[in-house]
Amino acid sequence: AREAALRKQGLLVPIGGGGCDDSEDQQPLLLNISDDPSLAACLAYAVRMTAATVVGSHPDCGIVLSGLGIPERLCVFECKAPPGGGPGELLVSLADGAGPRARVRVNGVALRPGEPRQLQNMDTIVFGRAHAMRVVLPTAAEGWDVQELEQSCFERDMLKLCLPDESEAWSEMQLYFNDLWQRLGEDRGNEFFAHLG
Repeated sequence: AREAALRKQGLLVPIGGGGCDDSEDQQPLLLNISDDPSLAACLAYAVRMTAATVVGSHPDCGIVLSGLGIPERLCVFECKAPPGGGPGELLVSLADGAGPRARVRVNGVALRPGEPRQLQNMDTIVFGRAHAMRVVLPTAAEGWDVQELEQSCFERDMLKLCLPDESEAWSEMQLYFNDLWQRLGEDRGNEFFAHLG
């Protein structure tokens, strides 16, 4: 039952020796990024090579995520093989009808409707407001060991990764907190913000 639930979410399922039940060695992966080194790269989502992989909150999506900024159909991954063979391209685009609140950022830059983006090995993707992933393209990651991949998925400042500086709401909140800090003074400010954090 547990394995079926993991597969339904789009996760690769661990098998005996800690590896994953993955029939395709060259299948692109999305590994979770975390500010806790023991949780970094613990979740591996497979991107299909032969068909589009839809990400969204609907249970029928290939990768199921939920949270702010994630509608039923958020974005679509597609693998494009070159005509002569060899390694192909991995593209991501917003799903049709994703809506104005849908949010996908690649290396800090928001995806725009109708503008697919080609992904490179080790690109960072943020889905919605809180799901950060590292793109792993096995053909480009040859020679990397597991420890290097896990280290690449460790991010000390997840808030900065998920909330870009150009966010108007975040900028306003920072101004508010700076003003509040100045009004409270250092001692009372430390005490107040210790309760928030």
